[in-house]
Amino acid sequence: MGAKDQLNRLGKAMEEAGIDTANVIVAKPKHTLKPRMPFMFIFPDVWSKILDEFKLTMTDMRVLITLCQYAQFQNSIGVNQKVIANDTGISKANVSRSFNKLLNYGLLFKDHNDALWINPIMFAKGTLWDFHNNEIQYKEVENVAELLGLEEPPF
Repeated sequence: MGAKDQLNRLGKAMEEAGIDTANVIVAKPKHTLKPRMPFMFIFPDVWSKILDEFKLTMTDMRVLITLCQYAQFQNSIGVNQKVIANDTGISKANVSRSFNKLLNYGLLFKDHNDALWINPIMFAKGTLWDFHNNEIQYKEVENVAELLGLEEPPF
């Protein structure tokens, strides 16, 4: 089946589903994702609420975005305020104020070991490799749940 036939089939399927085909843009990405290339899911509904309810300054946003760049899979952050200050050119005092504000709002949190995390209600950081491995682990848990006679995995 040629590309034109595939597009026609897609158009018909979208019409049947009630999707306005005039508003659909298909673009080939300039770069393909590689298995270990990091990316973040951003949850826009939560961000709308955050921007409406919290008084974040541009400095706070720059600090948060820089922290996102350092976030590891599952949103752990292994850098301190000095690194953020050096990377952004923001004074250490202003970075400290932003950290405190982000912690108070619950956008950042510390665990019982004082490790810093970005709240996963806003972002989910990972790589295709990480998500693939977690999917495999989840399927293994599903299989175990099935063997135990459970309807769903226990989480």
